[in-house]
Amino acid sequence: MTRVLLVHPESALAHRSAAVLRDGGVEVVVVSSGERAIDHFVQDPSDVLVVDLDLPGRDGAATIESIRWAPGGDAAQMILTGTRASADEVRTVARELKAIAVPDGDPLTILSKLELGHTPSRPPTATRELPPLESASGDEAEGRDVEERADRLARLARLDGRLEDVPFPALLARLAEQRASGALVLGSAGDPRSTTTGESPKKVVFFRNGIPVHVRSNLVEECLGQLLQREGLISGDALAESLARVRDGDGRQGGILIAIGALSPQQLRDALQRQQREKLFDVFSWPAGTYAFSESSELPSETVTLEMALAEMVYHGIRERIPSPRVAGMVAEIEHRYAVPGGPGFRGLLRVVDAPERALLEAVDGQSTVAVLIASATRRVEATRVFFAARCLGAIGLREQAESLAEAMPPLVTEAEHVASTIAQGVHGRRRTGMGETFWQFRRYREGDTAASVDWRHSARSAHLFVRETEREAAESIWIWRDGSASMDYASDFAPCTKKDRATVLALALSSLLVQGAKSEA
Repeated sequence: MTRVLLVHPESALAHRSAAVLRDGGVEVVVVSSGERAIDHFVQDPSDVLVVDLDLPGRDGAATIESIRWAPGGDAAQMILTGTRASADEVRTVARELKAIAVPDGDPLTILSKLELGHTPSRPPTATRELPPLESASGDEAEGRDVEERADRLARLARLDGRLEDVPFPALLARLAEQRASGALVLGSAGDPRSTTTGESPKKVVFFRNGIPVHVRSNLVEECLGQLLQREGLISGDALAESLARVRDGDGRQGGILIAIGALSPQQLRDALQRQQREKLFDVFSWPAGTYAFSESSELPSETVTLEMALAEMVYHGIRERIPSPRVAGMVAEIEHRYAVPGGPGFRGLLRVVDAPERALLEAVDGQSTVAVLIASATRRVEATRVFFAARCLGAIGLREQAESLAEAMPPLVTEAEHVASTIAQGVHGRRRTGMGETFWQFRRYREGDTAASVDWRHSARSAHLFVRETEREAAESIWIWRDGSASMDYASDFAPCTKKDRATVLALALSSLLVQGAKSEA
């Protein structure tokens, strides 16, 4: 039997739809939020997800994207509905997510899509308690897992070295640039802190497409029970009882704490997220250690993942864990050089820093040295941290580098214009709702719409109020980045130029075409 997870914010409507689906021979589970849907799917995967776009908190699009990362998520059929959104909006989002659009959420239509999709059925499984999700059954189990993984992955590493040579935030940026997926094994040098296995402190950071998503550690202070007791959420007696029951095989520590009434499910979920953040940020404070990266590992199943962008990780990790003198020493190497904005991390960093530091980054123009920019800041310590984060992320460059690249620009531009002249541009319209004067569509009035947006003439013909929407009128900003990795220096014996040179010409040609098409290019 096909198993469907129906995610809808309106309980009455969802259960009516579920009844129709069940009559059609489908097993249905109903949840009301994206967070509950993710928890349920990880615990008990479904064949099909029917997700409404307008969900409280995490919207339907974000819910689908998160579930696709979960074990079995790629195999599940995704159907997007939109009882509060316009049909065109649902279709557009569904197309971007590669999902099936059923804008009105009609259960009979959903049944027909299931028949067309030939969804594979899974044998029924026992429903497990929701939540919690945990990375290990207990503190000792996670410690042993880290030791075993670290030894195995270190032997398969394609990238290794010392943290003294490559600071951890710079290492994160390097793996992000390579969009690496795998596991990073970290070992702390001379760290006296106790571990669950009696070995030296070790961590395994799992990456997916260049972004850290989960961390495991053998440090005692980072165990779930220790964190909960340190925050005053559980007592020492509750901790001791939960550990004893874990050793007896009664289940996972989080589930046991919930069962004995020491913790609520929401408290456990929040604590697991904080635990992941703590494990990752702790590495920023390591002055020395080793690292080894292997592509041969997969993310462990049933894990709580980090939900942070790279720029947020790097900036807050530096801000919270690296001492100011150490940061200042690292920035001192470039303080007398001229800074220029650039790199994919620049906009990401602008979104996470405070307003004074954002203004400082926006002032980077290649005309001032790093030292002058820091001296002009109202908060010099924070400015130093921002420039260190920007340097690690590649969010600022140095003018000397930019000038060396600019020497080759005139002939490159000439060649790029020649390439661009051979391209015939077509019309690629993109209709989207927004500010403008051209009529787009009528839609039903929703709470929050202004009275001025109501089309009273059209509404007079119906029992409902309708809002007149217009086409969006705004220039599209397009960012073009060329791969700067070492592999781009390759040139065959038959080619007069490197991959880097050819990519530069094509990027410039594309920029010329965009300018001709009245786009804003950066």
